[in-house]
Amino acid sequence: MELSATFAELARQYDALPMFPIFDISHYILMILALRHDAGIGADALAETNALACWLCSMLSCFGGKIVANFLLGQPVIAAFNSTKHIIVATIVWYLMFYSPWDICHQLMDTKVGKLLVYPIKEFSRAKKVASGIAQAAAVYPEGFIVMVIIGAVKGTGSLFIRNVERLLRGVWVPTSNEIMSPSATFKISVTCALLLTAQRMGYIPFAPEQIMFALTMFIVPYKVAVILYSVGDPYVHMEKVLRPVLFKKKKTLPAEEKETVAAPAGTGRETRRRDRDGRKKAE
Repeated sequence: MELSATFAELARQYDALPMFPIFDISHYILMILALRHDAGIGADALAETNALACWLCSMLSCFGGKIVANFLLGQPVIAAFNSTKHIIVATIVWYLMFYSPWDICHQLMDTKVGKLLVYPIKEFSRAKKVASGIAQAAAVYPEGFIVMVIIGAVKGTGSLFIRNVERLLRGVWVPTSNEIMSPSATFKISVTCALLLTAQRMGYIPFAPEQIMFALTMFIVPYKVAVILYSVGDPYVHMEKVLRPVLFKKKKTLPAEEKETVAAPAGTGRETRRRDRDGRKKAE
C-alpha cells in the first residue's frame, strides 16, 4: 500500500513538471541534431548559403508534432508558432547548433556524453506530449478512439512525419523513407503510449493518466539510455517476428499439378495401376 502511494505521488509530481524551458530546450537540441544528421555533409552548405531555409527546416523539426496534429484536425497549421518565447528559444538553439565558434555546440551534443545529458530529459516529456495530443483530439472528436491514437502518436513523433516536407525545402525527395513504410522504434513507442492513454481516457484502464504516463516514462528513458550506451535495437522486433507470420502471412496457392492430384478421386490411383498391369499382360 505504501509503495502504491509513493508511486502515485511520484506520478503527480511528474505530471506537475513544467515543459518549458528545460524539456523543450532538450527537444530542440535533439531535433536540430537529427536535422544535421539527415542533411549529412550538405548541412554546412545549407547553413552558409541559405540561412533562412536552414532556420525554417529547423523550426519544422522542432514544432513538427503541433504542425501535423493541427493539419490532421483541420486546425490552423500556423498556430504551431503562436508562442513567441518558444520560437525565440528554438532560434537560439538553432543558431548555436549551426553557427557556434568551431561548431563546438554541435560537436559536444553529438558525443555520447552529450546525448546522455539530453536524451533522458527529452524522453521524460514524450508521454506528456502524447497525452496533450490525445486531449487535443478529444476536444474535437470525443468518441474517436482511433483519432485520439493517431493524433497522440503524431504529437509524440511529429518531426519524423514532417521530415519529408523539411527535406523538400532542402531540395531532397525520398518518398519511400517515411514512418509508414519504415516505422521506427520511437514511433512504435508513441503508438503504445497513445493506445494506453486513450484506453484510459475512454474508461478501459482503471488508473490515473499521470500514473500511466509515469510508468511509460520509466520504460522509455532506460530504453533510450541503453540505445546510446549499448546500441540496443527495436524492442518490438521479436514480437513482430512471432505475430507477423500468424496474422498477416498469406497462404500460398498450390501449383496446377498439385491441384489436379488433390482434386482426383480416391480410387483414381488404383484404377490407373490396374490398367497398367492389364496393358503389360496384353503386350506379353
